[in-house]
Amino acid sequence: GAAPDRFMTHLSMVEVDDQGNSATWGAHVSDEEYAAAPKPEGA
Repeated sequence: GAAPDRFMTHLSMVEVDDQGNSATWGAHVSDEEYAAAPKPEGA
């Protein structure tokens, strides 16, 4: 890790699809939906 007397380099690599998209985003959710308990599978 980084320290006052050590050099630190951050390298990030991202793969993309044929159209150049790095992610497929889902639908936006409200704060209430995000905070809700998960629904049981099959519900």
